[in-house]
Amino acid sequence: MRNSLQQALEQQHTHLSRLTEILDSELRLISGRDPEALMALLKEKELLIDAIVSQDSEVAGLYQQAKDNNLLDDSIAVAIDKAKRLMATCQFQTSINEKALEQSRLKVDHLRNLILASKSKESMLYNKKGKTIAGASGKGISA
Repeated sequence: MRNSLQQALEQQHTHLSRLTEILDSELRLISGRDPEALMALLKEKELLIDAIVSQDSEVAGLYQQAKDNNLLDDSIAVAIDKAKRLMATCQFQTSINEKALEQSRLKVDHLRNLILASKSKESMLYNKKGKTIAGASGKGISA
């Protein structure tokens, strides 16, 4: 049983290490503004997170069995600590990616607003009193 728990923890370490790699790639794709590659990576990330959740349930059951049978030792505690550290790293990287995504969204919003403001200035008209009014330009000349 202890070997099964150790193997399950090692599998969890593998999953979490892979998630760390995916999160690094995700940040590069966010920064590089490559939405197609990002979407493909997000699908892989989603599958991996499902595997991590499933593996976590398995580890929890094996841990409880080992605890009930007094089979826990220092190697299990070390493996659990390693999994916790990997998870903390993933959480930190996720928060960085979240901030990068928010910054990217803000830049896109700012650019869109600049374009809209520029377009608005192009269609600006003046009334008889010299005040600006918004309107469609290019109505033609009337004589």
